[in-house]
Amino acid sequence: MIFEDSDKEGGLKTDEEEGTRLKAKLDSYQQLLTEFKLMGEVKPVSDKTPGKAIISAIEELNADVLVTGSRGHGRIRRAVLGSVSEYLLHRARIPVVICKESSSDV
Repeated sequence: MIFEDSDKEGGLKTDEEEGTRLKAKLDSYQQLLTEFKLMGEVKPVSDKTPGKAIISAIEELNADVLVTGSRGHGRIRRAVLGSVSEYLLHRARIPVVICKESSSDV
């Protein structure tokens, strides 16, 4: 599993706070893989172009499938800003599963 994160709250955090928050989130995803007996790797990626960074990571890991989330932007915003999940869907050479955020997570 490859993970690309952005701050939904929009608030500024110190590097230490952000690092702690991100590590906890990544650890929880790795725990879910273990809990459900799934083979996989949670890998943080950071780049100005997250789609390209994720494509590079899946090639580096020789991944079989990519699972990613979608923030659910509307058509206009997605057309202007682009969508990482859409980029991955069209450019990855492996199956891509896009998970929509559940209403209980919002």
